Amino acid sequence: NLFVNAIKFSKPQGMITITLQKDNVHTQIIVEDNGVGMSEAKLNEIFKLSKAKSEFGTEGEKGTGIGLYICKKLIAHHNGTLNFSSVLNKGTKAVVNI
Repeated sequence: NLFVNAIKFSKPQGMITITLQKDNVHTQIIVEDNGVGMSEAKLNEIFKLSKAKSEFGTEGEKGTGIGLYICKKLIAHHNGTLNFSSVLNKGTKAVVNI
């Protein structure tokens, strides 16, 4: 879902970077795009199931609005964390630490 969202909310010819960092104990996956980004208000709501709302991607793609909620729960089940930073019209960065 993190990879799909990076594609879904990037403009054609956009840039998506996926970085994997690993040490003896932890793994970090970073998915970063230069797409449409999210407002601070939207960023504060993305993990709240009660606020789940599907948004159309840059090419009109439809989603369910619950993908990031499910991602966060699955990652937490493996004792990991999922965090986002985003700037509207600049892009989004998702960081998974397990």
